[in-house]
Amino acid sequence: MFDVRANVNKEMKPLMDPKLEKNKVTCLFLTDDGKYLLSGCKKGTLALWDMVNYVLLRIIDDVHVTEVTQAKIFNVTEDDTIQIISCEDSGKVWCVDVKKGKFFGV
Repeated sequence: MFDVRANVNKEMKPLMDPKLEKNKVTCLFLTDDGKYLLSGCKKGTLALWDMVNYVLLRIIDDVHVTEVTQAKIFNVTEDDTIQIISCEDSGKVWCVDVKKGKFFGV
């Protein structure tokens, strides 16, 4: 990842984690405010990234059985619930509501 708005020095920030190394990314979603990136993977995994600090916040590996084809954070509520919708290769669509504190391991 890099900031295309930077004038001369474009700083590259890696988004890699050893736990996801062999799990091919199949889709990406970046929130409008640029704070979070959600990635879906070939093995059915979802991963949430903090784009401000360039760190992996959470791997969700118990939602999908087959390849994630689309994923989106569609809402963050006032009570800090992150609402995610995603679908997998088999055609199943999943909605996941996760409390922000729990989601971030707090």
